[in-house]
This record gives sequence, structure tokens and C-alpha cells, in this order.
Amino acid sequence: MDNPLIIPLSQLKAQGNIRVFEAVEAAVFEETLKESAQPRSPVSVDLTAEWREERVWLSGNATGAWQLQCCRCLAAVR
Repeated sequence: MDNPLIIPLSQLKAQGNIRVFEAVEAAVFEETLKESAQPRSPVSVDLTAEWREERVWLSGNATGAWQLQCCRCLAAVR
């Protein structure tokens, strides 16, 4: 599965900035998030990566239906 959230550093340095604006399948997040929070639908991502001052700067939003565990009763909540 291709992960649109993986941005090659060489490409970012060459372009200066890259914007990712698309729906990302929930499976992309499963390995990273483990059991802390799991998306239950595709996640709408609006991300900008910039190469400035020899560093990567990220900003953006991710919106979707997520399932978390209640810290009080341990029940699964959306």
C-alpha cells in the first residue's frame, strides 16, 4: 500500500514545500497508532511540509471518525 504521508526528503528539498490534500485510508494509521486511537473511516488530510532553515516544518489537519478508549470506564468511544 502506498502511503501518501511519506514525503521523500530529496523531493521536499528540491521543491521547498509539498502539500498533501486527500483522503487517506485508515490502514495507513494502524501500525503507527497501535491501540491508542484508530480511525474508523478514511481520514481527510490537509498537510503542508516545508523545507526551511535546514529543517522540515509540518502543519495541517486530519479529520475523520476515530475510536478511542475512555480513560474513565475503558469503553470504546467514537
